[in-house]
Amino acid sequence: MARRIADFWISPTLLVALVGLLFAVAGPALAATRIEVIVNDQPITNYAIDQRAKLIRLTGGKGNIRERAIDELIDESLQMQEAKRNNVTVPDSRVDSAFAEIAKRVKLSPANFSKALSQNGVNPSTLKERLRAQIAWSQVVGARFRSSNTITEQDLIAQLREKGSGGSKDTAEYLLERVIVVVPEKASRGEVSSAEATARQLRSRFTSCEEGLAMTKQVQGVVVKQVGRRLSNEVPDQVRPQIEETSVGHLTPPVRGEGGLVMFAVCDKKTVKSTEAAIEEVQSEIIGEEGELFSRQYLRNLRKNAVIERR
Repeated sequence: MARRIADFWISPTLLVALVGLLFAVAGPALAATRIEVIVNDQPITNYAIDQRAKLIRLTGGKGNIRERAIDELIDESLQMQEAKRNNVTVPDSRVDSAFAEIAKRVKLSPANFSKALSQNGVNPSTLKERLRAQIAWSQVVGARFRSSNTITEQDLIAQLREKGSGGSKDTAEYLLERVIVVVPEKASRGEVSSAEATARQLRSRFTSCEEGLAMTKQVQGVVVKQVGRRLSNEVPDQVRPQIEETSVGHLTPPVRGEGGLVMFAVCDKKTVKSTEAAIEEVQSEIIGEEGELFSRQYLRNLRKNAVIERR
């Protein structure tokens, strides 16, 4: 199924298989670490391969699991190297949000999801690094694909009209304020816990923007920044689901972001007609259909030009 290039990919099989993690039996201890593959001077160890193989097996993978694990790790090494060349970085907060989204879909908290993975011999960082590579690669491919695309806005509007949408679509528009509970860059565990407690208290007391924002601005260590009106497609992917689910006059759940724990006050929510949103939807369809082909060719070229040594 086609998805936007900028989104990380979650296999339905992965979601179903991970539900049974708590009932599986952990595997044997790992052997001593050694380098098994080198991709353009970047090593891949037997530990990384064993970890990825376990993750693939947990998600219902069949066939030669170890070879599949090696292929995935080679591809991801090339993808991350290309991301670095293109100055693409993925913050830990984005990876944590993707990890939390998977945990939510299997009805576990991130902490319990991590515990379930560990109980089955899979370090949670194994899945997180897979997600990091997927997000980074999506950004690289998306930027390269768009830069080589010649479709104009007029072409997109014409295509919308052919679909009978009249060049616009219904989309949500939000009036937002960003609320940040400041957390120092090198915060202690106690400081983080204190910030989390402050965020919980603010959410519980916040019942309207008029009174809630005034109250919030008086709390020490909390910063309020105006965002203004934003269409749904203008809201960052990692917080859009929380904003969609939050009632007017309330705060979204906190996520770790720049400066600390970030929440959004949803002060208004309405449906509007948007040409921009309609154009983005059609553009996303094009990227989903043609971008996947572009991505595969891009990766094949990287493999062709790479120096890959198996030991």
